[in-house]
Amino acid sequence: MTAGKTRDSNIELLRVLASMAVIMLHFNSGGAFSEVKLDSANGIILYILEGISICSVDLFVLISGFFLSKTFKRKSIKPVMLIFEVIVVNELVVVGNFFRGGGISVNDFIKGLLPCNYFVVLYCTLYIISPYVNIIVHLLKKNKVMEMTVILFILFSVIPSITDALMSYFEYLDGFSTITRQGSLYGYTIVNFVLMYVIGGCIAVYEKEIFQMNLRKVFLILILDVGVITMWGLYCAKENTGFREGVQWA
Repeated sequence: MTAGKTRDSNIELLRVLASMAVIMLHFNSGGAFSEVKLDSANGIILYILEGISICSVDLFVLISGFFLSKTFKRKSIKPVMLIFEVIVVNELVVVGNFFRGGGISVNDFIKGLLPCNYFVVLYCTLYIISPYVNIIVHLLKKNKVMEMTVILFILFSVIPSITDALMSYFEYLDGFSTITRQGSLYGYTIVNFVLMYVIGGCIAVYEKEIFQMNLRKVFLILILDVGVITMWGLYCAKENTGFREGVQWA
């Protein structure tokens, strides 16, 4: 097996881990948080798992950037099929609700025809514009690509994160965010997706340099990152500032 295929296999494993993290996020938001007290051992464990898993959606986009940045070819049928799958699932939910004894109406079927799934819609949008993003990543010199990535990271990650934190205390910061008027919307915007795609593309283009990084340092950064996210989540829950709602306090 070549080194390149080994790296691809590792990233495929990362995709599996990201899938598990998404399940964890849905488990937490689907009721787990509301069933525990924050100052209990279970509450702390849930928030640690939340801190580990919270990056999963953006991680999927980064992985897409890693693979899609290597080619300019796109299949127009792919976004169509993704949207079709969402519609099918929506309609199956409507039918399933009917067989469980719930009500059903024409309006329910019409609503099911609308692919109201933010990830699929944004991913399809990114998929369509990605060949043009690839042009930027591949044609710019290495120092310019890195410079652009740092600038995008500051504008679309650092500043919005700080703004979101401060908006909990200073409402007059409404409109200060560099992403939307009302803050970063938890990072689930096409702006954030493009940022993660660019980072994934840079990793693909300069993977030899990047994979030479000291793994111990990377692991320490990961631990620090999870710790900060966990502590921030606990703080937001205590202050009821919107990180996650429904957590019970003793």
